[in-house]
Amino acid sequence: MKRRGILYCILLLTLSLTILLLPATPVQSAASPQQVLLLYDSLAKGTAKDGNVTELQRLLAAYSTKVTLRSLDQYEQGMLKNYSRVIMVRNEADISITNKSYIEDWEHYQGQYLHIGYNPPASLMKALQLTTDVIYDGSAELEIGQFSGIQAIPANSLSIFNY
Repeated sequence: MKRRGILYCILLLTLSLTILLLPATPVQSAASPQQVLLLYDSLAKGTAKDGNVTELQRLLAAYSTKVTLRSLDQYEQGMLKNYSRVIMVRNEADISITNKSYIEDWEHYQGQYLHIGYNPPASLMKALQLTTDVIYDGSAELEIGQFSGIQAIPANSLSIFNY
């Protein structure tokens, strides 16, 4: 009986040492950061929206997202196909998108898209059955399930999306 106990102890000690002395497996490198194309029509300098693009870029970086920042004027043909995620910030309601390269690429874009601000693309409005309106000197309240009471009080105007 004593012999058996000693053999178990030796076996247990051998297994423990083997496990402790095995070389550690190399840690896999973290997944490459997400890449986002952040487009904007205007930086809205001197308005209540001044800094919103920079702040969005900073927030995305905090989530380890690699951000490529471009104004719509700087957009070059084919850029959208290099990104599976695009964010568009439209700070000005009266600025039309005139960059033909962007307009053509947008028609074929299949990735994820987040629109912030005025004038969502017609294809997005149609797909989501959206209508928009602008309320001057108003406020909006957001309710999502049990969460409610979040209010947005704009400095100048507020875009409302109905779907």
